[in-house]
Amino acid sequence: MRFFVLFITILLCSNTIKAQRLYSESGDFYEKSKRSVVDHAKLGVFYELKFRKDSTKLDDYTEAQTVLMVSDKHLLFSDYNRLAFDSINDYLASSKQNKKDQKAREEWMQAIKKWTFFFVTLTDLEEQKTTVQTYDVLRSYEYTYPTPQMDWQLVSGDSIINQRACKKAICSFAGRNYIAWYTETIALPYGPYLFTGLPGLTMMKVAIGFLQIMGSERCLNTVTCIFIKKCISKI
Repeated sequence: MRFFVLFITILLCSNTIKAQRLYSESGDFYEKSKRSVVDHAKLGVFYELKFRKDSTKLDDYTEAQTVLMVSDKHLLFSDYNRLAFDSINDYLASSKQNKKDQKAREEWMQAIKKWTFFFVTLTDLEEQKTTVQTYDVLRSYEYTYPTPQMDWQLVSGDSIINQRACKKAICSFAGRNYIAWYTETIALPYGPYLFTGLPGLTMMKVAIGFLQIMGSERCLNTVTCIFIKKCISKI
């Protein structure tokens, strides 16, 4: 996919996800999504996410390419293809000539097909509040609440992830146990979704849940850093 904007301005969409898809069945009409710009990213951390939509289906994993956008005051975690969709859609909507760009239209369709993780979190680091947007087949919704504080325990263990030395930490949150690997070579206490508070950037997170039907703990999802890029956007 051609990246129209590799590091996208941190956005919080003011309308529902359903309303974002403003196009005709023939693909000849595009309209810019209504959004509010709240900040500009300085760093993009790309994660490969593998998750089970149904925790009882042990081998049925869905994959998504996600990104954590980091600025001085905000964090945004989203499916990368959602952000790509927004960017390409706005490009197509900007002029009659652009909407005829067949390559862009193909990439626009690919972004929709590859968009598999339907949650977006925007964390205000100063106010310590997080806004979550999501939707399913029946509804779309958004809510804001105090950012959870994770009670991490730093434990023995080390690993190498993406060529960076990592240390191990564990915590329990919302009925699940989590293992995280963080790197002190990037002194940012941030990670995917709501997981912050470690002495370095989270490079990998594993969620483990207890399945009563199996009588044992099983891996529910994993998030692994695949690469990190500094943004060239002005702050």
